[in-house]
Amino acid sequence: MPQLHFSVDDKTAARLARRAAARGMSLSKYLAGLVGRAAEDTWPDGYLPSVVGSCAAAPLSEPEELVLDDTDVPP
Repeated sequence: MPQLHFSVDDKTAARLARRAAARGMSLSKYLAGLVGRAAEDTWPDGYLPSVVGSCAAAPLSEPEELVLDDTDVPP
């Protein structure tokens, strides 16, 4: 399995270690999960159903035609 190496400041490393420990995970496994989720190229579960049709209560409509005069357009 490939290994990735990177550096973070002490404060960030401590925060990540605490979060991993709180989940009962090794730091390596916790980081692998974070990186894996960040690298996904799919929509999160349930995302599309939650947004498709989300404007149904307030359907979109075409705005009024705007009238521009000479003062509205820069030379």
